[in-house]
Amino acid sequence: MYLRLSKLPANASFGQRCYSNMAGYIRKPLIVRQSSQEFTRHQWIYQHQAVDFHHFTAGELVNVYSSDEKFLGIAYVNPHSKIFGRFIELAPVCFPEGYFAMDLDFFLSRLKACVQRRKNAKVNVGYVPDENLPAIPPNGRLVNSEGDFLPGLIVDVFGGDKFVVQVKTAGMEKHINHLYRALNQMFNPSVIVERNDISVREQEGLKIGRQIVSSRVEANLKEAKDLTTAVEVTESHGPGHTLKFKVDLFGGQKTGYYWDQTFNRSLLRNLVKGKSVLDLYCYVGSWGLFAAHYGAKSVVSVDSSAPALKHAQESAELNGLASKVQYVKGDVESVVAGYLRKGTQFDVVVLDPPGLTHAKGFSAGMKKFQTLHETSFEVLAPGGILISCSCSYPVKPADHLALIQAAAARTSTSFTYSMVGKGGLPYDHPVDIFTPESDYLTCFIIQKGFNDDLMLAKQAREAQKRDAQKKRDRGVKE
Repeated sequence: MYLRLSKLPANASFGQRCYSNMAGYIRKPLIVRQSSQEFTRHQWIYQHQAVDFHHFTAGELVNVYSSDEKFLGIAYVNPHSKIFGRFIELAPVCFPEGYFAMDLDFFLSRLKACVQRRKNAKVNVGYVPDENLPAIPPNGRLVNSEGDFLPGLIVDVFGGDKFVVQVKTAGMEKHINHLYRALNQMFNPSVIVERNDISVREQEGLKIGRQIVSSRVEANLKEAKDLTTAVEVTESHGPGHTLKFKVDLFGGQKTGYYWDQTFNRSLLRNLVKGKSVLDLYCYVGSWGLFAAHYGAKSVVSVDSSAPALKHAQESAELNGLASKVQYVKGDVESVVAGYLRKGTQFDVVVLDPPGLTHAKGFSAGMKKFQTLHETSFEVLAPGGILISCSCSYPVKPADHLALIQAAAARTSTSFTYSMVGKGGLPYDHPVDIFTPESDYLTCFIIQKGFNDDLMLAKQAREAQKRDAQKKRDRGVKE
């Protein structure tokens, strides 16, 4: 699937052949401290794993050898990053002396593999922009970085013809123009948006920014940008369960929409009917709208972003659900504190915050994450469900669960808490089994139990009220 040994055309000039010999065949050797027996096929090479990382340039392709001099594969490197190298091809598919370049043919081959992988996984690969072009997912993720063996690259599709690209590494950035050529050749997109406004690029020594790369709809790229700020897309959980959303591809969060939560949102179907739902960090309102769609009695969606809430409200109207969802603009912690002061509780709480450990550092982010869980448990009614999500790969599933346990213990010792389900990434977000960091999303479904003593006390009070009412009724009759 990953075999890509390009050959120069027979009529190539002498200069082209000399350049190709330099660029395609001659690569510096990188020796890692692992033996060939210890090599796990993990795609990342950290600085401490390399014998020497100082004489390489950012984005350079290298041959990687084990400590016992066995060829392991080809990687691109960056001496400025803690993740010094990322494998782009592994032995025995490639060879140390073989031609290899991240060129147009390389990206065409990898993109075809991405489409086929999603087709095999039963993703809805059915949108055909042109009869001469391959079918692709109409909405969702086309390239998922390490999961598609294109480390540092994200490509999302909106409406079948709008593409958003995010480049996280110097190695991928160096060859990105070949990707754009491949996307245009394979899919003929109406617009390609580059969303490189992510802080991780700073660790790679890259600039942060966003731009319209190409557009066939408008010659004027400024006008093309205007076309990306209110895009209508659909998220489907099967027949009869498809909703429309307004999203901003140029100015929204990440690539404009959280496709990675589609499977988890489908779990609401069996959790929310007849329930009151609180959706925290709602962004464009996907969790809350699907909760309303699946029969929730009432939904409150909270976010601090006015533009995001505007799109959420427009999406609610698009789906005929505006009367079922209340949108609250404000800081999540302050809003929840207000509900606690009033004694308001909810049957279902969705806690899906942005990557706190990226924004605040690991320790500070985890501390805030635990505080959010504590207040979420407090605002959760007895017997209620908490859906807790983490999208930060440094937060391992065990870390996430330990944090939930600590928050539950600090909140109250009077209630039991049970894990009644788990979520994860959808099929269009494949994970490399040798690189567990690519499985970055965790989702735990926790049920808050009923306190027996409280229930008995409540039943006793209700019995007293009934007895008092009966006495009053008898007094009226007498």
